Parts: sequence; structure tokens; C-alpha cells
Amino acid sequence: MKTLLYYFPVIVLLTLLKGYFVIGHLWRKEAHHLREIQLVPFNDLIAPSSWFGPLFNVVGNVVLFVPLGLIAYQLLRDVRRTVALGLGISLTIEVLQFVFALGISDTDDLILNTFGALVGAVVAKWLPWDRFWRWCTIAFATFIYVLYLLGPRLGSEEAMVEALGFSAAYH
Repeated sequence: MKTLLYYFPVIVLLTLLKGYFVIGHLWRKEAHHLREIQLVPFNDLIAPSSWFGPLFNVVGNVVLFVPLGLIAYQLLRDVRRTVALGLGISLTIEVLQFVFALGISDTDDLILNTFGALVGAVVAKWLPWDRFWRWCTIAFATFIYVLYLLGPRLGSEEAMVEALGFSAAYH
């Protein structure tokens, strides 16, 4: 349960709060202060404006919910209930995004997040290495927290050098 509580803020950061911080140049904050619904599944894959956006969306949404599936399965010991939890959390996020104008409420996100929870649950069932999955989840969450703290400095060599405390002589 502690691992789930440590990981859950990662989901909140990367789904509901992207309009308030950046990690490098992965997204624009201002793009997440809107209220929009996209009901056509995988529309961005059919007519992409770039190759990076759809790939980042698919991989990111699945990967974000795999740790949830891994850890929730350890608590629930049932794949269907774990997937239902992933679906419920994802649906809640999409509703909150719409209500508070925190981005695009998208059926893709709902499908991909739920699939990520399914992948995590199935892996946890087939490979019942509970301690290993907990540590992987903690490591991934810690990595995201570090990226969050470094946020706008990523992509700028000068800002990174300053943030890490290196002297100007380093240049």
C-alpha cells in the first residue's frame, strides 16, 4: 500500500498537473489549460501532425499505468479487479481534466491507461516477484520526481550545470 501511495502522485503530476510544470521540452504548459473532449479513438494516430506526439502519447499512457497494475495486483490478487481500478482511475482523471480545464479528455488515454494497468496486472500474476515490482515502481516514481524537480532546466546545459552546483569554470 505504501508503494501505491508513493506512486499515485506520479499519475496526478503527469495527467492533471502538466499545465503547471515542464520536463525538458516534452510538452508546452499552455497547451494543457483547455477543456476539450476527443471521443474518436486513436484519431491522432490516423492523422498525426508529427511522429513524436502520437508515439509519446501511446507509450507514455501505457507505461504510466503499468506500475499501477503491478502494485494494485499485489493488493487485489485479481486481474479483472486491477484492470477495473485502472479504468476507474483513468476515467476519474479524464472527467477531472474536463471539469477543471486541465487538458484534453481523450478516449485514447482511457484505453491506453487501462491497457497499461492490464499489462502490469498480467505481468505481476505471471511473475509474482512482489518485492522486485515494488522496487521497480519506487525507482520509476523517484526518477519522475527527480525529472519534475529538474523540470525546466532539462534541455539547457547552463541551467543544468547551475542546478547541479558546478562552478562557472566547468564551462
